Amino acid sequence: MPAKQTAINDALRASAATAARARSQAVAQKIRAAMKLIDEEIKANEGIHPGGKLSQRELCRRASVHYQTLQQPAHKDTLKRDVDNWLAEKTAPKTIHDTRKAVADRADHWKEQHRKVATQICIYEAELAEKNTLIADLENLVSRLREQNSALQQSVATSLYTHRRGKE
Repeated sequence: MPAKQTAINDALRASAATAARARSQAVAQKIRAAMKLIDEEIKANEGIHPGGKLSQRELCRRASVHYQTLQQPAHKDTLKRDVDNWLAEKTAPKTIHDTRKAVADRADHWKEQHRKVATQICIYEAELAEKNTLIADLENLVSRLREQNSALQQSVATSLYTHRRGKE
C-alpha cells in the first residue's frame, strides 16, 4: 500500500506545482500589463507620470496584486528584479527646472485653449444678438403688414373684372 499513497502524493504535488506556476504567470502577466499601461500614460503626458510618485506599491495597486507578492520567493529573483529595473528607468533624475518647464508648458497650452474657446463664445454671442435684432425687425414688419392687410380688407373695394364687363 505505501506505493499507492506515494503515487497519489506525487500526482498531487505535480498538480499543485502546475497550479502555482499558472498563478505566478498570471501575476507576472498582470504586472507587465500594468507596466505597459503606465508607460503609455507617461508617453501621453510628455514624460510625466500623471498619478504622482511611481513605486512598487503603485504598480501592484494598478495590477490588482498585493505588494507583498513581489517579495515571495517565486517572484523575488525574476519579476521583482524586472520591476526594480523598470522603476529605475522611470524615476530617472529629472531636474526641477525640467519638471517645472513641462508643467508650465502644459498650463500655457490649456490657457491658450481656454482663450480660443472664450473668443469663440464671444463671437457666437455677437452673432446671436445680431440675429435677435433682425428677428425683432422682421416681426415688427410682419405686424405692420398685417395691420395694412386688415385695413385694406375693411375698405370697400370693387373687382376690376366686374368693371370691365360692365356688370356694375
